[in-house]
Amino acid sequence: MVPCRQLFRALLAALVTASAHGQGGATCTAAINEYFLAPASGSFYGAAQAVNLSGYTRLRLVQDGSPNSSGTWVSAPIASNITEFTATFRFSFRNSVGGPGDGFSFLWGNLSNASGTRMSGGENGVQAFVQDQSGLSVGFASYPGAGANGVNGKWAGGTSFAFVPFTYTPVTWTTTALAANTIKMATATVFWSRSTGTRVTIAVPGNTG
Repeated sequence: MVPCRQLFRALLAALVTASAHGQGGATCTAAINEYFLAPASGSFYGAAQAVNLSGYTRLRLVQDGSPNSSGTWVSAPIASNITEFTATFRFSFRNSVGGPGDGFSFLWGNLSNASGTRMSGGENGVQAFVQDQSGLSVGFASYPGAGANGVNGKWAGGTSFAFVPFTYTPVTWTTTALAANTIKMATATVFWSRSTGTRVTIAVPGNTG
């Protein structure tokens, strides 16, 4: 298996790009682009589905007004030994009463076993990683209160290695039309390298960095 640097893109919205050094010093670069048009690639679990929202095709992980629900989308497997990756995706929240939901997480790891409740999760990661004590999760914790709003990085299912406060008010909307509009979404970028670790950036609407 040739090591590869991977780039992935999905539209919640996201871009994974990758490359790596293979035999003879060669570099392998691969990209996955997912816009959730029919038929969308990957697998959907729980409440997650590709939907048309006010004329926009989007990945909806959970629906507003549905408490105690969760949804997960898993991309097609990547058959490479990854040395680094960059994942870029857009996101927003729709809440008819004006406050964001509990949040969501970006996941990187082995999710081939989808039995039972392993695919359930949210801003704290996914049950599969907790059970296996593996994987990287970057949680976007948007629920207001107690200073818990922010971005939380976890290794091995639950070991937190970083937390940075962040407010999601600029990307929380009260109507579907606003929440589904690309220009109303934030753009998140998750970079991971075997040599340098994890870096996360969020650009809110109207900003470039």
